[in-house]
Amino acid sequence: MITGEDRQHFIGYSDNVYIRTENKLEYAILENEHHHKLTEETIVVERGRIMAITSREGSYQYKIMQPREAHTFRIGEVHTLLLWPKAVIHTIKYNAIDGDWYGEKE
Repeated sequence: MITGEDRQHFIGYSDNVYIRTENKLEYAILENEHHHKLTEETIVVERGRIMAITSREGSYQYKIMQPREAHTFRIGEVHTLLLWPKAVIHTIKYNAIDGDWYGEKE
């Protein structure tokens, strides 16, 4: 976990997981770049702004998101998030299998 990032996990009876994340710092934080082999995840912005970043073969694409906007990262898609100060997001991970998190080389 990144210092200053507050996460609350809720795991249901299915293989889906809900996570609420808040950046409590006065500066933006960048999560670790990663992908999943079995899990899709949808991000919804509640407060503030975030940047959803994907990469493919050394090329990066980004999307700046405002409250009530959503984005889904597909299985195998390399991604990360930049959370502006005080941003709050909600993440739903579909078919969330323990250990299905693969960090990218820096």
